[in-house]
Amino acid sequence: APVADARVTLIDQANKQLWEGKTGPDGVAVGPGVPRRSRWLYEETPSFIVVAEKDGDIAYVGSNWHEGISPWEFGHTYDPTEARPVPRGTIFSDRGVYRPGEEVHFKAILRADAPSGMSLFRSGTPVVMSTRDGQDKEIDKRTIKLSDWSSAEWTLRLPEDGALGTYRVTAQVTGYENPQEPDETSSSGVGGRFLVAAYRRPDFRVDATLASDSAIAGATLTGVVNAKYLFGASMGKRPVTWRTSRLRLCGAPVGVAENFTDERFAFGEECDHSPETEQVGSDETTLDASGQFGMDIQTGVGNGKPYRYTFEGDVEDASRQRIAGRASFLVHPAPWYVGVLRPSYFVDQKSGLQTAIVTVSPDGKVAPGVPVTITLQQTQWHSVRRAEGQGFYTWETTREQTKVGTWTVTTADQPVPLSIPLASGGLFQVSAVARDSEGHVTETNTSFYALGAGYTAWERFDHNRITLVPEKRIYRPGETARLMVQSPWERATALLTTEREGVRTHRQFELTSSQQSISV
Repeated sequence: APVADARVTLIDQANKQLWEGKTGPDGVAVGPGVPRRSRWLYEETPSFIVVAEKDGDIAYVGSNWHEGISPWEFGHTYDPTEARPVPRGTIFSDRGVYRPGEEVHFKAILRADAPSGMSLFRSGTPVVMSTRDGQDKEIDKRTIKLSDWSSAEWTLRLPEDGALGTYRVTAQVTGYENPQEPDETSSSGVGGRFLVAAYRRPDFRVDATLASDSAIAGATLTGVVNAKYLFGASMGKRPVTWRTSRLRLCGAPVGVAENFTDERFAFGEECDHSPETEQVGSDETTLDASGQFGMDIQTGVGNGKPYRYTFEGDVEDASRQRIAGRASFLVHPAPWYVGVLRPSYFVDQKSGLQTAIVTVSPDGKVAPGVPVTITLQQTQWHSVRRAEGQGFYTWETTREQTKVGTWTVTTADQPVPLSIPLASGGLFQVSAVARDSEGHVTETNTSFYALGAGYTAWERFDHNRITLVPEKRIYRPGETARLMVQSPWERATALLTTEREGVRTHRQFELTSSQQSISV
């Protein structure tokens, strides 16, 4: 239960009391911010403890007790030393690569990142622009003034005898230098890169094609490399290095997505990360007398995933100049894709899951009459405390998926409705699989959370972090965000804080379920 009228004290490293107050009826005390240090004086990092006292009982917490809940663990940059606005922005050039002696046209766009949000620097703010070559030698340094739009433009002619490699350009806003190391570029600086290279125009061109009569798994692809001199002659008998690779794709192809949008229907597998390119084969050989090289690439059946196959040929001429050509071809896992009507990310457990199933050909046309097997699985985490010795324990957690049920539908000209009851709350995954007599298979997965009373075993951590899952990834200003609280406790008193540029709110509420939702 909340503890009211508890005395709360903030004490720094020197045992100096920074603030004292009392908790309210909700057990919450709100104090002022502690003094912030200069950005560069690292030895003056503020450190303090918070002490709460009531009726002879004492509890305390240190300012560095943030294991598992540091902002960077949630993908947020965080620097408590930023005591004043920090420059953010970008610098880019008109081209990506230059020869020595050429002119480079730059543009810089800068903003001041303050606690209240992004803002423009005032017009006329001086900025020091420094350019360093590939050997880290400074070749230009100048001061320019920002425009009314907090941007700047300037031109630099590269030295004729300049070094080759990647050049760096940095912008340092006056007033943000490191006072201890004024010659060093501080972390508040904004920068960009461009390449300086010695290159010549090509004497020949290389074209590659990759084609097939069928785009369904099991088809044979034909890759061809054709090399010709720009004056028209073929490059017979020149060495060529060929490579083939494939990349697994997520979601639906363009033809399907145009008629069945991703917001409404799920197609294919959910990808938590970008798939890696798989190397299928490579070798070195020689072009024929006409300057061509061709080969067949066999695709497999039964994998259930769409792939983009890539064929590349790298040709070398008599002067050892190398030029490559590349072509790609999309191979579908089956003559159709299975679409699952996306449920709300948060589903009411009592109402059950309401979805629909459809099969669509790669060009986006409905393909009726396909039997589809739908499986519902629930994800649970089983956690145990393991002794590490010397009185220390740690959580060991294993992830387990349990099949809840299986249903079969035959698709029609319209999505076929499917209602699935839910006996409990938690994390669920719907899998829809379709097969044909030739061994082609395609599968679609989508996940959702069921909200309701009861207990769900979530993943446990030693730091007891509570995970908040948003219903949507993007919200517009003025919308209400709904969050699910993955609580390790079925009943508890929780404190919710909301922090953003200029936003500071807090409120207390009661947890009555391990998968309860809250609105912000």
